[in-house]
Amino acid sequence: MFPDRVSDTLGICLLTGGSHQVVFDGRKLDIPANSILLRRPGSIWSSPRSTIGFVCVDIGRDLLPKDARWHHDTFVPASALPALVEIADRLIVEDDRFAQQERVVKLIDTVVDLGFSRTSEADSERPHAAAIARDYLETCFASNVSLDDLAFLAGTNRFSLIRLFRRAYNVTPHAFQIRLRIEHTCRLLRAGIPVHEIAPIVGFSDQSHLTRHFARVVGLTPARYARTVRASYVG
Repeated sequence: MFPDRVSDTLGICLLTGGSHQVVFDGRKLDIPANSILLRRPGSIWSSPRSTIGFVCVDIGRDLLPKDARWHHDTFVPASALPALVEIADRLIVEDDRFAQQERVVKLIDTVVDLGFSRTSEADSERPHAAAIARDYLETCFASNVSLDDLAFLAGTNRFSLIRLFRRAYNVTPHAFQIRLRIEHTCRLLRAGIPVHEIAPIVGFSDQSHLTRHFARVVGLTPARYARTVRASYVG
């Protein structure tokens, strides 16, 4: 049960179990079982006692598009955001600030695309923003740049940067940075640099961070990749 409250965040909540009723600004909304509730910033809401489970991501106003105009609180089928639970889990355990910021921006963009908000932010304001960001990442792939910093360097905002970058290169800025780090790791391993020395060189926080991304991209752990390279030289 939630008594009357005002939430100053964008709420994205997956409700599991039975149907549930929420009162928004005096208006009752019956939410079907296994739906995603979209709660606009500044909403006054409450809900009666019931037995449900929920996973909720709350996003502060400072992370939202500055000129966003949010519609009435509503719900969408769980299929509209199938990865919400995974996103919530990753936001809790992710130790990469760039990755965290990018996940949040992509989640907000998805909600906007669902028609829950209108924004006048124009992707065309800086047509070369994606190229500027790519040039910086290629030169400084090991730096711990944040998404906000990268957008500032490119002369745009974080929402437009991700859209422009994906449109130009079919990958997000963070994923591109990870690929650059993995490519450089492969070069260092082929040069005989010990695995335990590489993580700080290419910008990963520690060896486990490197190993996790390397195995996902390459399909082998760094140590096994190094052994395979040495075996091919001997052969």
